[in-house]
Amino acid sequence: MIGSTTPPVVGQSREGSVMNQLTPVAQGERIVSLDVLRGFALLGILVMNIQAFAMPFCAYMNPTSFGEQEGINRWVWGFGHIFFEMKFMGLFSMLFGAGVLLFADRAEARKTTLSRVSWLHCNRNFWLVMFGLLHAHLLWSGDILFAYGVCAFPVYLFRRCSARTLLICGLIFLLIGSGLSLMFGLSYEQWPEPGQAELAQFWRPDQASLDAEIAQYSGGFAAGFASNSEGAKFVETFIFVTNIFWRVMGMMLLGMAFYRAKILSGERSDRFYRRLLVAGAVIGLLLIGIGLRENLVRDYAIDYSFYLGAQWNFWGSVALSMAYIGLVVGMVRSGAMPALQRRLGAVGQMAFTNYILQTVIGVVIFRVLGHYGSMERLDQLAMVVVIWALQLWLSPLWLARFRFGPLEWLWRIVTYRLLALQNFLALLLGLVVGMAFNMLLVISNLFFFPMPEGVTMDDQEGFSAWAAHLPDSAFILPMVAHLAQAFFGGWLAARLGTLFGVLHPMRLAMSIGVLSLVAGIMNALSLQIPTWMWIEMPFYLVLAWAAGNIEVKRRASLAV
Repeated sequence: MIGSTTPPVVGQSREGSVMNQLTPVAQGERIVSLDVLRGFALLGILVMNIQAFAMPFCAYMNPTSFGEQEGINRWVWGFGHIFFEMKFMGLFSMLFGAGVLLFADRAEARKTTLSRVSWLHCNRNFWLVMFGLLHAHLLWSGDILFAYGVCAFPVYLFRRCSARTLLICGLIFLLIGSGLSLMFGLSYEQWPEPGQAELAQFWRPDQASLDAEIAQYSGGFAAGFASNSEGAKFVETFIFVTNIFWRVMGMMLLGMAFYRAKILSGERSDRFYRRLLVAGAVIGLLLIGIGLRENLVRDYAIDYSFYLGAQWNFWGSVALSMAYIGLVVGMVRSGAMPALQRRLGAVGQMAFTNYILQTVIGVVIFRVLGHYGSMERLDQLAMVVVIWALQLWLSPLWLARFRFGPLEWLWRIVTYRLLALQNFLALLLGLVVGMAFNMLLVISNLFFFPMPEGVTMDDQEGFSAWAAHLPDSAFILPMVAHLAQAFFGGWLAARLGTLFGVLHPMRLAMSIGVLSLVAGIMNALSLQIPTWMWIEMPFYLVLAWAAGNIEVKRRASLAV
């Protein structure tokens, strides 16, 4: 229980039947510090993303490759590099990891079964991957939603781990990512010359390449569409495997550790957050400062700065991200600047919408209106401040009228409400597969008792006349086929229903049994079957129940 001197960061949970439903989190259940942190991180990301919107991508990584680097522009770049580059994306990744645990914990607290929680997690992140692919290929190749959605699947496997284990695993993933960069950097001299030349052209393109890129992306949205999509594919494959995956996984696991340790929810002492702020800032700024000096001394030479020199900021950004947590959560606990907190919290609640809105604004200004490659860094920073002001004003205004942001609402629709459609799909697939078993065995029976020439199954009169003269043994395999439909179809529907997580699996299995029974009765009435075959009718329901019971017992064994 948080003491009276600590401002509450978690609202009271709703009681009653809502606790047992698969519903989005209620407003009163939100953790204020997480929303404020998310809004803070989302706004900070724009300081770096604006560079990728406005200039050739080489300028994002290598400040000497494009644009004016003297005077105020140099200071603006240095400010962004020291305080923003990788820090806010790292913070956002930590919050996403915490969100994975928060989602699972709340679903389980509502007595939701483990399989349903797992399916909901997979379902919502499958759709996040889809949103990310659309964002990357239609708008901007620098998308991060795809990476978050993909990494959410393996990171979910760590949800039962302790804070200490999560911390260690997170550091291991970061070490692997850092080790890969070191390996590439230390082996650079041994690379084939074509590989070195290609990387050098990417790191510091010649003027002709820069002019071509600027002309392409400033010539309207359609002009750069194909190139942007190609860039997205490269990011989603090679860059993801060698860099992004390890970084995002590591930071997500650190975020899960911080959530488990009750750091992100503001439940530690004021002294703890002050220490986190000071330690993170000192370590982070020291490492970043050393790296900045080493890279500038070498004039951002590719053999050092692309891989080796980037490690200073790689690790320094981890520490500074933690310092930001100490700063923001400490502010929430103290109640300082409540108006700003409310606005940041609103931005955080609409983080998905605001993230895409930032992209849309960037694409419109720099690609549609043709300002790509022509805006200096100081002007870009001024635009960032304008977009910040817009989102800090617009987000609380929207949430005063609506429960969710537009894209948050859409994401919840496909995560929660489409589960009913998915259970219908389970029922349909079970029925189709059951019918396939049925037809396979019935057709097999025709090898033993072939129909006369000219008679087909579509010829009901001829088929009935032929069936009336068959021996009783000819109906044994068809009866097995009918019952197989109820059993295998019922089992598959129940199994898929467990995954989809709305209807009880037994209900789905019995639905297949009832449908099979109805079809069996209609079939018996339309054909002249032997009287003894009516004995199969109750077994449709018996076998469907048996199939459903198999899945019920399997689920019960998993819950033990």
